[in-house]
Amino acid sequence: MSEFRTIGQRYEKALGKQRDTRNILTQARARFAEKLHGVDTPAPSRWRVALPAFGLLAAAAVVAFLVWPEAPLGVSLRGQPQLAVDFVQAPATGEEVVDFSDGSEVRLRGNSQLRILGVTPEGAQVSLERGAAHVAVVHRRATKWVFSAGPYRVHVVGTQFELQWNPETGALEVEMDEGIVEVDGPGLARQRVTSRQKLEAFAQPASASLYLEGAPADSIETASVTRRRPSARKEPATVAAPEKPVVLGASWRYLADKGDAVGAMNAAEQAGFAWLTNSMPRGDVLVLGDVARKAKQPARAMEAWLAVRARFAGTVGASEAALRLGHLAEDRRDIDEAVRWYSEAVREAPNAATAPEALGDWMDALVRAGRTENARVIAAEYLKRFKNGPDAAAARAVLGK
Repeated sequence: MSEFRTIGQRYEKALGKQRDTRNILTQARARFAEKLHGVDTPAPSRWRVALPAFGLLAAAAVVAFLVWPEAPLGVSLRGQPQLAVDFVQAPATGEEVVDFSDGSEVRLRGNSQLRILGVTPEGAQVSLERGAAHVAVVHRRATKWVFSAGPYRVHVVGTQFELQWNPETGALEVEMDEGIVEVDGPGLARQRVTSRQKLEAFAQPASASLYLEGAPADSIETASVTRRRPSARKEPATVAAPEKPVVLGASWRYLADKGDAVGAMNAAEQAGFAWLTNSMPRGDVLVLGDVARKAKQPARAMEAWLAVRARFAGTVGASEAALRLGHLAEDRRDIDEAVRWYSEAVREAPNAATAPEALGDWMDALVRAGRTENARVIAAEYLKRFKNGPDAAAARAVLGK
């Protein structure tokens, strides 16, 4: 049993290494195979000893091949398989190809830079620091790849596409050959890009356009994209000229930052307001609700903030949405509803940065509702916790101090 223990220790040590893990496991498995095939045919008098040993050895081999965790993907530079790869810079007039052990490859274009951030058995995290690269990811049962370019992330399952990033201008391009990717980043809410589509995005100001290049109608899943009517009879394949770009939901944020609340809401409606509220990060959805309130569209503001509370229940964002819903109730002079939302905001996040505002608004709403005794309780709590807060003077006035 001591030899089996030694081999097991070699496996444990191999799992702790990130580099050359696959080679070590292969060597260890070969060692098991040697043990299996190296067992001499036992003499009749030795069967009782040899058979149990052979059974234990076979069981160990089964564990090694079937149960042992799969190693991360191997990474190498084409033509230099033994060279460890983490950062790659292609020459100005040539290319470098990064190969992965599952058959995937990244072809780095001339004068471009790429960094391998990490690998797993299912895929890799790769950063295109500048320039362009052609990506070909092999689709497997559990594939998980993420390519980052500045503040943008391209989520890949199995596909081929061209990725370009210019850090000076903040310009991103994703041009699909085949398959599907999803892109998120400034102004983008996990935008899906399919075969023969091209996405262009700009981090400053946050905006994005999606060009359709002959994509069939049933391959386009974004609601704001114009669908083409398929032809009744088949025609020879042709390369169509790009249509006029359709501005996606990114533009609403740009208009909002410029102070154009009405224009921002029009852009959000064009992109699909419900889709935005149910796909964007919570901070963006909170801001979208603010824009709707400023544009005098309280129903849309409520929709956005209720979406935050449903999607991010139990978080500080849900409390911030409750505070905003209290303000919205006060806009329509529903004081009791405002009190309810303010109390929810305080209860859900008593130590959040918005807690002083929520507690002060709660106190003020109780005063205006004529619920003086309740207001005094909240005022005392406010002074206990925030004696120098912005509503401390109002709290002392409620208490007659």
